[in-house]
Amino acid sequence: MTPIEELRAAAKALRETAAVATPGAREVAHLAGIGQCVRSIPDLRFCVTVERGEEGDAEWIALAPPVIAEPIADWLDGVADVIDGHDPDEGCECVHSDSFHQALTVAMAINGGAS
Repeated sequence: MTPIEELRAAAKALRETAAVATPGAREVAHLAGIGQCVRSIPDLRFCVTVERGEEGDAEWIALAPPVIAEPIADWLDGVADVIDGHDPDEGCECVHSDSFHQALTVAMAINGGAS
């Protein structure tokens, strides 16, 4: 996959996944004997449990409500637009190399190709 394809695929995945997710903010609740639960607020329509011993996972999941998908997708698409027809690694002044690589790293993680 080219960098542009990688960026566009990640933007599309973000938009499609967020479109079917429960809207709203998230919070972490504690369930006695089970562990932590990430739930939507204020309506509490869902609860995703995180087993005990996975410190930080629930908090991390709670940081990512669907509303953040569109700005991140726009950023990835914007970088793809700017580099179209250029090679940022070959001295393209269209985008700062660090910004390009940061966007590509995020896109690859979304697409399952980086960790």
